[in-house]
Amino acid sequence: MFTESLELNFEENVPFDTTEEIIGFKGRRYELGDSIRGYRDLSSKNSELFSIQAKGGKLSGKVLDHSVSVRFDNAVFNVRAGGQARARKEKRRNVHAFVEGTLSKVLKGEKASLSSEWVEVTYNPFHTDTFIEKTTGRAVVSADIAILQTGSVFCRGLIYQSAT
Repeated sequence: MFTESLELNFEENVPFDTTEEIIGFKGRRYELGDSIRGYRDLSSKNSELFSIQAKGGKLSGKVLDHSVSVRFDNAVFNVRAGGQARARKEKRRNVHAFVEGTLSKVLKGEKASLSSEWVEVTYNPFHTDTFIEKTTGRAVVSADIAILQTGSVFCRGLIYQSAT
């Protein structure tokens, strides 16, 4: 069920040379290099769990798997305005904010160790309109690498939203 060849070190650059399929939720199959989106699993009792959803292909929009740690390359931060407005109106969270990109690694039961060089990015629909860098509050658009882990998003190579 879990691809054992994936290493715990998410910091290295990994080419997509694997053709191994990962068998996920409801037997759905996916591979490293697939275009996906990830979001915090709001229905899980485990607040650190993320859902991995297909972005394109025959399973587009379907949840492929759940993981405690997943790495995206060429990550883009996406907040759907309608879902955000509904969350604010109802004062209740819903799934409307995603990290989208290319799946690079996935760990279903273990967490990767990360150095202090990673920048934490967060999103709260009741306080911000976009994903923001946690320490500075600057709005972010994308990142070279994003790791969803421990209920948070850690990034390298951030691109910030221009001030208008």
